[in-house]
Amino acid sequence: MDVVLVLAAFLAMLFFGFAVGRKRLIVAILSAYLARVILEASPSLLGLQKVSGLKDETLFSIVLFGLVAIALFLLMGRSMTGTPLRFFRRDGSTIHIVVFSVLLAGLAVNTVLRFWTSEQLSVLTPAVRQWFLAEPARLAWTVLPIAAIAFLRRRHNE
Repeated sequence: MDVVLVLAAFLAMLFFGFAVGRKRLIVAILSAYLARVILEASPSLLGLQKVSGLKDETLFSIVLFGLVAIALFLLMGRSMTGTPLRFFRRDGSTIHIVVFSVLLAGLAVNTVLRFWTSEQLSVLTPAVRQWFLAEPARLAWTVLPIAAIAFLRRRHNE
């Protein structure tokens, strides 16, 4: 079941990538990083859990991560790209969109799994644990999106 959820996350990010384009994907990756940093650096935000009514701390952390990432994406989007949000506009090469979408999905899954308790992680299949929880995989999903942004430059004729 967990493999299906991971595949669904990757397919959703691929659809999202083609919907928003290369520039907005880069903004989404940066938003996910910033949301992760904000939540890891501000444990006091988890105090909002009492106000929210959600009893499950893991679920609250995941929802808060998503809300912060979406808010940052919307706030940073126009100022970083200089254009209003439009869907299915041709922006960047298909290869770049696929690469950035996969890396965003991996970063999101990796971040969500960081919020899970060891008890919750124990039910994951070995493949998912190896791809997202093993130390080299955790490092890769954290570093590769930024490396891709740095090295996958846009061609001038796009």
